[in-house]
Amino acid sequence: MIVSTCMALALSLASPGQDFDPQSNEWNGMSYLSTTAKEAEVTLQFPDTFSWESVGPTDVLFFANPSDAVSPDTLLNFVKDGGRMVIALDGGATDAVPSRFGLMVDEKAVIHSTYYRDHVRFPLLSADSTHFLWFNVREVILNHPVALRLDPGRKESLNIEPIIDFHEPGQFFAVEWSYGEGRALFLSDASILINEMQQRSYGSKQLTANVLRYYCNTAQQDGCTVLFVSPSATIVGEYLGDHKPGLDNLEMVFAKAVDKLNGQSARINAWLSDALRHETVLWGLLAVFVFVLFLLRRRREADRLTWLLVEGTRRSAPQVAAKALALRRTGADFRRPALVLVRRVVDRLEKLLPSDMHALAGRDSGHGALKTALERKGLSSIAEPVLRCLHSFHMVGTREEKDAVTWGPGDPVGYDTFQTVHSDWKRIESALNAQSTGGERNEL
Repeated sequence: MIVSTCMALALSLASPGQDFDPQSNEWNGMSYLSTTAKEAEVTLQFPDTFSWESVGPTDVLFFANPSDAVSPDTLLNFVKDGGRMVIALDGGATDAVPSRFGLMVDEKAVIHSTYYRDHVRFPLLSADSTHFLWFNVREVILNHPVALRLDPGRKESLNIEPIIDFHEPGQFFAVEWSYGEGRALFLSDASILINEMQQRSYGSKQLTANVLRYYCNTAQQDGCTVLFVSPSATIVGEYLGDHKPGLDNLEMVFAKAVDKLNGQSARINAWLSDALRHETVLWGLLAVFVFVLFLLRRRREADRLTWLLVEGTRRSAPQVAAKALALRRTGADFRRPALVLVRRVVDRLEKLLPSDMHALAGRDSGHGALKTALERKGLSSIAEPVLRCLHSFHMVGTREEKDAVTWGPGDPVGYDTFQTVHSDWKRIESALNAQSTGGERNEL
């Protein structure tokens, strides 16, 4: 696809009018977006005043470069009620919204493998999957995009699935946040919606059409309508959703709760004003504080590893790799997720081979016997991954015992070791599933 040099020059000039104006025919306006929507058989509505009180979970919302008037908590409640929405971000915008969903925004030039005319602010994305967003799209030129990253410090990041990434690990153009039936699609470059990109870049136009239709078929029964909220729209009302009953008395309930807390606080303060004179109480409170901080730190790390431990054996390799990469920066111990994968390898092989896996894996001479047994089953291609997967593990006892598979020296398992184990496990599972006629199946 050839895009004229004028496009790159025009995009670098100062805006002649307001960005993302739905009525503007200027290069940075969005009047042409209605044409794209019509060709995609989508009814696109641009309200000057957007009222949350008229919105329900079956509506599909689209926010372009959301302003400070858009409440992150309201957006989160809408999705948790089963709502569907798209949020396209732009450089310089508030990061309050993505932060509420467990995302961080990096406005530095993204690190990618290919750029339009070698300009670092114009990454060139190429279709590399069969995801619906890539339907009929070969490549897309971006214009000064930001980079989306998972925030390992927020539990909401566990609900994120990367869709389109940049070359730099951990940097994403498109991710999807899910909660029950609710979905939120985040895009790191809202400029694909403007007239210049829509009219001059077929990839941007087709990708936008795919985004507009992405949530229609699942959220709406008749037709396809998207409510587009531009940065200039006035936002009014409060979203009630499925939480309408009982809200009339909510203010009174909160007032009573605050009064109760204030009363208890006054009594505690009166007691502490006398007790804190004693050095023993001071040291005791300090010890409790340190202990609570320790527990919170351990709990947060456990929450971060929950996704890998529970989902790591049934999600795709890219999803597991993305989550592991986010956790890598926290210094987390990947011992338990690694053991889960090795235990699955042992279980599968014990059903296939008439051998004691613990005995074979516990001594070097047994490794040769294991390799020979795999070759006889026509599985010589996975002999090396199996031996490599088991080599660093110490087998004790029987399968029924709680610690039948334990990490050898008891040291923490790092990210690189986990990635190696996961890669070998995927290869082993694929080979066993291809040969199996009645064994268990596993989604890779």
